[in-house]
Amino acid sequence: MSQVEFGVYIPSASTAAGTVERAVLAEKLGFSAVWVPDLIDPGLMECMTLSAAIASSTSHIRVGIGVINFMYRSPQLLLRTLATLDQLSAGRLNIGIGVGVDFSFEQYGLLKPPYADRVEQLAETLEVMRLHFNDEKFSYKGKTLKFRNLDPRPFPCQQPSPPVLVGGGSRRMLTLAAKYGDMWEIGGWKSYRKDERETKLAVLTRKRKELDDICETIGRDPTSIITVSDFWFTMAETPEAAQKAADKAKPWAAHYELHGGTPSDIKQDIEAYVEQDIGHIILSFLNLERGETPKLFQREVAPAFI
Repeated sequence: MSQVEFGVYIPSASTAAGTVERAVLAEKLGFSAVWVPDLIDPGLMECMTLSAAIASSTSHIRVGIGVINFMYRSPQLLLRTLATLDQLSAGRLNIGIGVGVDFSFEQYGLLKPPYADRVEQLAETLEVMRLHFNDEKFSYKGKTLKFRNLDPRPFPCQQPSPPVLVGGGSRRMLTLAAKYGDMWEIGGWKSYRKDERETKLAVLTRKRKELDDICETIGRDPTSIITVSDFWFTMAETPEAAQKAADKAKPWAAHYELHGGTPSDIKQDIEAYVEQDIGHIILSFLNLERGETPKLFQREVAPAFI
């Protein structure tokens, strides 16, 4: 069986301290990374500020932002902020980046360029990223980005760049992942289904094959890109408690493919992902239960994948 790492999605608690405490617990339990979302939804804390707080409160767990809507911030500010975060975390930053989801623009009255234009702007941002993270002075002239004799220091600790996760499943985004990504995540998988019966794992497998084909075409080793997937689930020790937790989480089914059951059930579902070479799974604990569910996962599920 292929190796897999487990990260943890960190939802915002009612306070900043409570949110950071969840990340500290994830580190104590031995998870490889925490991931915070870049959404401006009610109740969610701003991801860059939150990541800085998590970095200062932890020592070895990786700190992932996923997936950044690069349209929220100017490229100049975004790249400087990311380099600073990698310094603050002593080289533990994972950068997830994409073109954003439509509702995030509409709710806040933000300008939403056409999808093709956003992909083109993201391509330039990714191209400039390595220059910004490595060159003491550089110039760049693209269609949308222009830099002249820029000194971008401080550089990130990780060279030539913190790992970059490209989020998206369209042909255009897969091409960016093949060119610039260290990791790839499909994002809104339901929009890529052939029909409503196609499961998330089936879509992932099919789209990963498409990514591999693009890599072969441009001369990139496909195995150098890790497939990442989120995994939304509830879990409890007994079937009765597991069913109760699953029933409570049903409203989330409109947005995510939900898994639920005992540790044995969850282990079986994750095995299917690992068999399809999903290398990093971001766990979303829908019944966090004050940390008891993550503890149960690390005790009963994770050892099967070591």
